[in-house]
Amino acid sequence: MAHVYAALTLLKAGKKPTLEALKKVLEVAGVNVPESDINVLLILIEAARAVDMQENINDDVEGRLKKLEDEVHHLSIKLEEVVKTLQSIQFRIPTHEKPSVEEEGRKPMKHEDMRAGTSEARYIYCVAYNCGKSTLGKIGLNGCEVYTIPFKDICAVVHACHPEPYKSDDRKIVEGWVLAHEEVVEKAMELYGTVIPVSFNTIIIGGDNQVEEWLNKEYSHLKALLEKLRDKEEYGIQIFLDKNFLKEELEKDEELTKLSEEFKGKPGIEYFYKQKIEKILKERMEAKVKTLFDEFYTAIRACVEDVHVEKVKESEGEIMIANFSVLVRKENVGVLKKILEDISSRKGFKVRFTGPWPPYSFVK
Repeated sequence: MAHVYAALTLLKAGKKPTLEALKKVLEVAGVNVPESDINVLLILIEAARAVDMQENINDDVEGRLKKLEDEVHHLSIKLEEVVKTLQSIQFRIPTHEKPSVEEEGRKPMKHEDMRAGTSEARYIYCVAYNCGKSTLGKIGLNGCEVYTIPFKDICAVVHACHPEPYKSDDRKIVEGWVLAHEEVVEKAMELYGTVIPVSFNTIIIGGDNQVEEWLNKEYSHLKALLEKLRDKEEYGIQIFLDKNFLKEELEKDEELTKLSEEFKGKPGIEYFYKQKIEKILKERMEAKVKTLFDEFYTAIRACVEDVHVEKVKESEGEIMIANFSVLVRKENVGVLKKILEDISSRKGFKVRFTGPWPPYSFVK
């Protein structure tokens, strides 16, 4: 994310972000970012500028970049996992039951089997409600034509492909595939409403008939999951607290103040007193963070349908109190925003609220 912050810095200074300017800012900051990542960011900035010119809006490039930062942050979580595991992926079939070897044409295939067997397969993006038979255009991976395969009142959003996973040693190509996958799922959400997003590189061997067979076999499970997700959206919530502010507040504690007074003028034992104070301060900070987490979790859980507690991340100068993925009814989003606004208005606190996203966290 360093290159995004560098771009924001240049924009705030009234300077145009260029490859050379970004490299110079990053060099001063002592951060190394691949040139390919910087070029992707520059393309996105130029695209945002082009849209602004067309709409005669010239004053919100920074706002668009901030939105891009949130989107990149969200996608980078999945992207890191994809990049790490992509080379080891052989094949995935979208079912919660392990396929038996008797399921002809439905089992994972080795590369030599793929070449010798069928040459037809379908790449699955998501499953949706009541979309009938339609096309979404050439918006898939590598510009593939994306269309729907209906079964009863649900459908799979797919493109035709070879029966082998997408692989590349070029990180930029992989990132492009992952972003294209995400964009197709978001387009399906826009067109059809509720969707069940499917993991990147999920492929069914065979043609449309095999996809219909899978929809038939998994119909009860898929229908129940769609009902669970109907009229709900996923959002990301991260709550931060300024570390220095918390430390200063805790240092006002009577016990710590008394200890600080005790070691003044006692150079022989000053080190030991400082160690004791640091230990007490650390314990108090950990206890305070837990108390705040419980408070925020309780408040947020009351207005959402489901919460996943994600791993907190290290942040210089800040403590990440909580990292949540939440599933919330559309009519309750306003209530959730009000709770987060109240938290953000408290001194020392900052809230990052992103979404809506396809509900990947709630279909595992």
